[in-house]
Amino acid sequence: AELLAPKKDFEAIRTLYHRAFREHGTEAARWKSLARDYWRFVKEDADARKAAAREIEQAYERNIETRNADFFDVQSQNSCATLLATYWRAAGDETKAQRLEREIERRSKRSTRDAL
Repeated sequence: AELLAPKKDFEAIRTLYHRAFREHGTEAARWKSLARDYWRFVKEDADARKAAAREIEQAYERNIETRNADFFDVQSQNSCATLLATYWRAAGDETKAQRLEREIERRSKRSTRDAL
């Protein structure tokens, strides 16, 4: 990605991170690291930000989001969702950011209730 960024080859960067999320993005910590790294390369371009936010959200839905109500799993999932909400907000989609924040709040309440 470091070599592709100066050329502004955002499609190649997207392809690279799509594969990286599939191969390495199944744990919350790794997913967040990949998402932050990916965002660093696209944050200056409006179209690339939207495409990256979509790609990161798809990786979140595929690898991180679960129906598991375990308190610790929910905390990891919410941490990733918070990061994703900031990316949607930066990409100009406040609606998606707010939807994610409502989901975070619902999951937190349910997992806290179930943990007690």
